[in-house]
Amino acid sequence: MNQAIQRAGRLRVGKPKNQVISACRDAIRSNNINTLFRIMRVGTAPS
Repeated sequence: MNQAIQRAGRLRVGKPKNQVISACRDAIRSNNINTLFRIMRVGTAPS
């Protein structure tokens, strides 16, 4: 799972990279897999 998060973060640079990584970790903490996949795919959490 950590490799997938790192791969998603590598697609972005700077602040967006940090936002994606922290959003992915938050989704894992809250056990929200659908949100996790959306963050990896789109780059943002659903609003």
